Amino acid sequence: MIKQDFIKLGYIQEQERLTYENIDTTDLEEDLLLVLYNYHSNNKYNLINGNKDKIEKICLVSMCQFIKGEYHIKAYTKDYENLTKLKVNGRFYDILKNAFTKEGILPENWNHMKGFRYKDTLINETGIPKYLANNLIELFKVYWKNLRQFEFDYVYENIDIILKRNYIWDTKEVDALKENHENLIEYPRKVKKVVRQLSQVCTLLEEGNYYEEDLEKDEVVKAINKVLKFDIFTILPRKESLKLLYTQILSKVSVNKFKSILQSAPISTKMTIPDKSQKSPGQYVNMQLGVHNINSPIYRIYTVLPHTHLSINKLLEFKKDDFTQVKDAYIGYMSNNQFKVKLGKYKEENSYPLYDSFRLRGYYWYSKLKNATPIIINNKIYEPDEVVDYSPLFKYYYNSAIDSYHYNLVLNNFRIYLPAYKNESIAIRCNYSEEIKYVSIDKDGYIESKRFVFNINKK
Repeated sequence: MIKQDFIKLGYIQEQERLTYENIDTTDLEEDLLLVLYNYHSNNKYNLINGNKDKIEKICLVSMCQFIKGEYHIKAYTKDYENLTKLKVNGRFYDILKNAFTKEGILPENWNHMKGFRYKDTLINETGIPKYLANNLIELFKVYWKNLRQFEFDYVYENIDIILKRNYIWDTKEVDALKENHENLIEYPRKVKKVVRQLSQVCTLLEEGNYYEEDLEKDEVVKAINKVLKFDIFTILPRKESLKLLYTQILSKVSVNKFKSILQSAPISTKMTIPDKSQKSPGQYVNMQLGVHNINSPIYRIYTVLPHTHLSINKLLEFKKDDFTQVKDAYIGYMSNNQFKVKLGKYKEENSYPLYDSFRLRGYYWYSKLKNATPIIINNKIYEPDEVVDYSPLFKYYYNSAIDSYHYNLVLNNFRIYLPAYKNESIAIRCNYSEEIKYVSIDKDGYIESKRFVFNINKK
């Protein structure tokens, strides 16, 4: 029944075999283990050949279900012995090997495989355990970002060579590759298969240029599955992990983050920036938004954006010569011409050019909304919702010499924007202090970045 569903969805062909990874036998676990126990413990069963084939297949399903648990795969033979009080012996392994053969999943190089060949074959059939899923995804991210010019099989089998060479700039990523490779070393076939599948997912996401929020919609996920011909949530642990993977595999970074990346890049680094010109990190002064291809010493891609929750498609939807509010907390502006942004009375920021497919698509600015900070662009003003802003901090002071203490309430970065009350004075009170602070609003309606300290006189 499940196979027919998979055929209808286009995941597999009629002649293809459905793995037990896609079949949930949780409710049958006890009955399945009882069949395996009885058949394993009594080698004198008088079974006709047809029934023997079925029994051994059921024994395989039983062990697949057993190791689907969170912990059994770590020491599945010991766990099985503890549960059944039977010895995992030659008969037990013969049952599994016979089932592997009859199901057509016995590896061709079986006789040359290392000591974990039974575990590797079972995992290839049932899927990476949940407790190792994140290890696999983290391993993949480092591979996709830094090493995808190599076949993954080469990376997996030559990890020591890879680690010695300067393919990966980030030392944290080097450590992550080493640690996750060690955690997954016993499951080479499944790891390689899942990495191939994740590579398909990422290629599709790159070429499709999806909106992040779309990746939580069932109809979009179904459409992606149909193209991939497998259910992506057999390899991703949670629904939201697809959206997270999308952000990370496309190497979406903010402008400031990309600047810091380039500061640690090798001197010989060459890259193609969004306008198609070639630059070295030292030559790249006027930052652009869009896809950056680092050509050498190692190939990689970064999509530089004002914020990583955006996409190029999202930016292209911005209103022209007007403010576009995003997610209630962010604001952006787009124009065909370069512009300056004034934030409050003194702070200024520049706009950045966005290129898509090497074409200039306009100049953009984007930021989080701030209280008491109007945004002025091309003589247009975006008024803040809140006219007062400050960062309160409660401090405790103890003087050990005289065994005394006192408390202060500190208002850091106190700002006001009240143009209707320019040149007026305001009073600031604290509930637990007798002090009153007086401060003047300037001729333009601002109080900018003041600091006030109230002495607290009550316990």
